[in-house]
Amino acid sequence: MRNARSIPAMGILALAAAMAANAAPADPAQKPAAGEPTTQPVKAKLGPALAQRWRVYKTAWAGQNVASQSSADQQLVDAIMKADPAEVATLRDEMAAEHDRMAAEKKPDDFQLGRLAARLVVAWTRSPAGKEISSPQMAVNRAQSCQEICRWGTVALKHLGGNVSKETLEKYRGFVSGTAASVMSLMDKALPAIDKPGDARDELLPLHKPLRALAATADTRKAATEKIIDQFYGSLEPLGALQADKDAIRKLIETFPTAYNARDTGAFAALWPPGHKSVGILQTIPLEKTIEPGFWTIVRWQCVDILVKKDQAMACVISQYRTKNGKDQPVRLQGFQARKDPNGGWKLD
Repeated sequence: MRNARSIPAMGILALAAAMAANAAPADPAQKPAAGEPTTQPVKAKLGPALAQRWRVYKTAWAGQNVASQSSADQQLVDAIMKADPAEVATLRDEMAAEHDRMAAEKKPDDFQLGRLAARLVVAWTRSPAGKEISSPQMAVNRAQSCQEICRWGTVALKHLGGNVSKETLEKYRGFVSGTAASVMSLMDKALPAIDKPGDARDELLPLHKPLRALAATADTRKAATEKIIDQFYGSLEPLGALQADKDAIRKLIETFPTAYNARDTGAFAALWPPGHKSVGILQTIPLEKTIEPGFWTIVRWQCVDILVKKDQAMACVISQYRTKNGKDQPVRLQGFQARKDPNGGWKLD
């Protein structure tokens, strides 16, 4: 730690000790973005392979041949996993538009809507990667991917657990329950990362019984499918408490720039446990005396991700500082560690 009069904004706290590599799946060699990260995925025109698989998929599912539909489904999934993420982003728009078109029909088919929404879930697993992607952009992409996986996953499960006819279940048998199970598998990994996992759990809970009933069509995999569904629903139980923890941590993070810019020593120090080494110096020196001119004001502060594991957490924040002479620093990704207080609540660590 530097002397009391030259501690930068990111040094007074061991708060930027963990950057993108610790808080999000970013390459640690990446440099901060020069500008603000975009909230929209990079998109590109569909290449011949992906465009052809999408055409075949729509044609097959407009027909009645189960073998053709199954083949087209698998080939589309394979193409999505191999295509450039920018192409997949464009495909997602087309798939969502197709879902909305089908949902607007006089007699919407829950099975057809559910299987298409399930493939949108797969498509949202694809995000741009590589050294050319900045750490802030990687964090935004990851958060958006998890959010959309859960959103479209919930849509898919609502359809599949809805008014799927007995004839359809008999015709497609294990495909229906298998599709639901694959959606759950992807959601299971994404749910803990979204902002409001408890709200997602509340939407999903009423679907447990109808989704479990789908397992009866899974032929010899009935017991295995029931187990997958039950395990998924078992994993939903802690999400309410997880959301409460995230809300408490987010409140700390949102208080940080307000106290910092106001030079409110008391409010700033209160973000840590009493006597914490990161802010111990503030017991004798006011906050305003510890901030370097190069990090004078926080001008951007966006909490994009909060990862919680038991009594520890990491908040991922896209930040930007302005120097005392008015020059904006590069946008960067900061990691804030937090720990659950034994007496209740959360504090920065």
